[in-house]
Amino acid sequence: MAALTPVKYNYENILMKPCHLALYILVAFLLISFGACSNSNQGTSKQNGADSSKHKILYHKKNFDSLMVVVEKHAESGLDVSEALLADSAFLEIFEHGEAYFEDVNKHLLQERFTHTEGGIWIYAMQNLSVSNYVQLCHSYYLLYRHGKIPEIMFETIISPNFLRKHIIGKNYQNPEVAKFLNGVLHDNHISKQLVVIVDDMLKGKFSGDEAVDS
Repeated sequence: MAALTPVKYNYENILMKPCHLALYILVAFLLISFGACSNSNQGTSKQNGADSSKHKILYHKKNFDSLMVVVEKHAESGLDVSEALLADSAFLEIFEHGEAYFEDVNKHLLQERFTHTEGGIWIYAMQNLSVSNYVQLCHSYYLLYRHGKIPEIMFETIISPNFLRKHIIGKNYQNPEVAKFLNGVLHDNHISKQLVVIVDDMLKGKFSGDEAVDS
């Protein structure tokens, strides 16, 4: 029977040298820290998204037509269609939650179911819209203007309103959607020379700041 040959272990290779052990611990610590940080950021992002969604869900949209009845009644009683509208709680409801009432306004415009007073009020009420939705709104007013349903001054007001210095179109003149819309208007042979000048100035950024010239 052959004798068993003892196995010789290289304990120097098995056992980590102090410097190697320290390096291993450092790498492990960094990996654990990175993972914790990543999870924390994801948690914060999810929480922020949840808070945002919760805020949208919590808002109880009111009947648009009922709100407008109140706003119009106050307007007829002498309230100017301007920043003074902010004193009207019904107007403020629409203004502060413009995105929620955007479809209502656009639907009334496209169906041509509105008075000139309402058309003017909606311009100011929609000043908190996103750029994309505001361009859609401007396009609806533009179509109405081109078909003679609203005066030029109303269309001029929607693209350059004198209201809380919002200037959504003017300040975002480099936005592709805004630029495309303005260029389309600029090359319309049916608009007045005054409107051509205004739109051309907007495309050049002259309405982009607080110094913007209001209509």
